[in-house]
Amino acid sequence: MSDFQRSIAMALAKLAQSGTQVYLMHGNRDFLLGRAFCRLARCQLLEDPTVIELNGHRVLLSHGDAFCTQDLAYMRMRRWLRNPLSSCCCAICRWQPARSSRASYATKAALRPA
Repeated sequence: MSDFQRSIAMALAKLAQSGTQVYLMHGNRDFLLGRAFCRLARCQLLEDPTVIELNGHRVLLSHGDAFCTQDLAYMRMRRWLRNPLSSCCCAICRWQPARSSRASYATKAALRPA
């Protein structure tokens, strides 16, 4: 876990320590967050989608990208990225999606062990 990720986890843990229940759902670029981050952040990772009860009403919580059903290329990529085996490989390789080749180079450089 990077110093930046640790600082986010610690900020969430501070919020949780104040009595606020903290929940987290995977989004586009944080799909590798797992149990270790949630333990440190003192938050609960929610499945996508999750149905909760709120003020007597059932409410669907979802990141929303699963509803992009017309974007077949994205749906294939999402299925691959959210597959536990793919996530394991990404975590081992410390791979992160980047927006451009320049960002990809910067990301790889930043992720190299010191």
